[in-house]
Amino acid sequence: MRELPVRKIPGCGRMLELTLSSLDIYRCSDIIDKAPEILVSFRERTYSWLFTAALGISRNFHEEDDEDAC
Repeated sequence: MRELPVRKIPGCGRMLELTLSSLDIYRCSDIIDKAPEILVSFRERTYSWLFTAALGISRNFHEEDDEDAC
């Protein structure tokens, strides 16, 4: 994951890639190394998403319906 370009992160588009490149962030390893700069530059939710994606942690959750018949 460390050598993966930020553009390959699902959900990272051209504009976010350009914004990150202005902070000299091009690869997932750069996201981890420059976490404080990202936290100051983006919302907490975006920071959390970028950091977990750079670590290779995906968002896996399952929402159950309230009306499940067992």
